This record gives sequence, structure tokens and C-alpha cells, in this order.
Amino acid sequence: DEDRHSATTYKTIALAAPPQHGKTTTTECGILKALNICHGLSHAYATYSHDVTDRIERETRRMAQEVGMVIEGNRTDWWIPKTKSRIRWTSIGGSLTSYPVDGLLVVDDPIKDAAEARSIIERQTKWEWLVQVGLRRLHPGAWLIEMATRWGEDDLTSRMISRMGVEYLNIQAICENENDGTGRKLGEALWEKERPLEFLEQQRKADPIPFEAQYQGRPRADGDA
Repeated sequence: DEDRHSATTYKTIALAAPPQHGKTTTTECGILKALNICHGLSHAYATYSHDVTDRIERETRRMAQEVGMVIEGNRTDWWIPKTKSRIRWTSIGGSLTSYPVDGLLVVDDPIKDAAEARSIIERQTKWEWLVQVGLRRLHPGAWLIEMATRWGEDDLTSRMISRMGVEYLNIQAICENENDGTGRKLGEALWEKERPLEFLEQQRKADPIPFEAQYQGRPRADGDA
């Protein structure tokens, strides 16, 4: 609390993680932990569509009920009486008007798919929402966490790295860096039980360039060989 009240900036991180590796479930658990231990803070969650946000909210509410957390409010705004914390569930393009964020702003999968990633208009729209809406709601001491499967060289993650200088954490499906925080050795799969190395190599063989972007966090320019 002392660090947060004395902070003069907000903190940012861009996280890349492969598809279907439990990123969203881990995020839901992290949000519940923040709501349970961070007293009096306001958080927000946004993804690429209202429908997906509604699903994530339902899943997180179910998890909260399983551990006995009391939630007041509706599916857009939660209030936690125990810690006097709250969270706004919205989407990219949705509203955060008059809503301060002094806890977590989680931007989860801002790009829907490859078709949307190829659209210059869609990429610019996501970026404008982040800087004109998301960033404007942050208070000193808050955290902005953007996490995504990488789709292309000019995705939101790339813009945050190049234009904002944010820290980039790349959790690869197949380890290429023993210092990535996962404790793996080179060449080991991230989730061997559910996504074994043989499965990942099969995915890579089918289409190498999208695999490098989505599973290894290394997007290439359109037309690259």
C-alpha cells in the first residue's frame, strides 16, 4: 500500500502466450486474488468482444462462488464487500467513462483472429481504445497488463513495445530461453501433459510462420519468406 500511494507512474507489461495453454483461466484466478487481497482498489478487464467478456465474467463468478467470495452488483460491475474492491467488465471499444483504475487493467486478447489482425483499421481501433480510453483511466500505482496470442508484426503488443517501451514477457510453447521464468530447459514444451512436444511440432509443420507468431511470440511481416 505504501508503494502504491507513493507511486508517480503506472506499471505496464505485455505478455505473449500460446493459444489454448490456460492463459485465460490463469487470468481469472489472478483477478480473484487481486479482488480478495487488494483493499479498496478498482480493477478493469477488457477483451475483443462483449460476448467473450460476458463468458469470462460468468466463469470468474462461478470460481468466486466456489471459494465463498461474496459479490454484489451486476455482470458489468462487481463490488466485493469484504475488501471494498471492485471490477468493471468491458470490451475493447467499450466504456470506462468515469471509472478510475488504480488496481489492474487487464487487456486480454485484444485481437480476435488472423482476419482481424490483417486489418489496418482494426489494429488502429484497438490502439486508439488503449491510449485514449484505457490509459486515461489509470492512476499512479496501477498495473496495465496486456496479454495476447501474437498475430502479426503490427499487433497491439508490438505497438506497446515500440511506442511505450513496455516490458515484454514471451512465454513460448517450446522453450528457447531458459531464463523465461518457467524453469524449463531448452526445447521443452510449456504444458507437456496437455500440449506435448510432438503435438506442437505437428502444428509447426502444418504452417511454420503462424506457428512462430502464435506459439513462439515471434511474428513476421506479411510476405516474409
